[in-house]
Amino acid sequence: MHHVTWRRMRNFAELFSTTNLTVETISHEVGHPNNFVFSNIFKKWIDWRPSEQRSRMGG
Repeated sequence: MHHVTWRRMRNFAELFSTTNLTVETISHEVGHPNNFVFSNIFKKWIDWRPSEQRSRMGG
């Protein structure tokens, strides 16, 4: 399960940094149907929420 989550985080980060897609859309794209849960998992792995990441990126 750790590997699956890691791959989802990598795929999410790539799409998130190269597109303007929403967190909801990207979480579905990487195979996680619940974007709220995905956002919480992302926070545990990366230490901030995806919306905070986009703010840091200036978008």
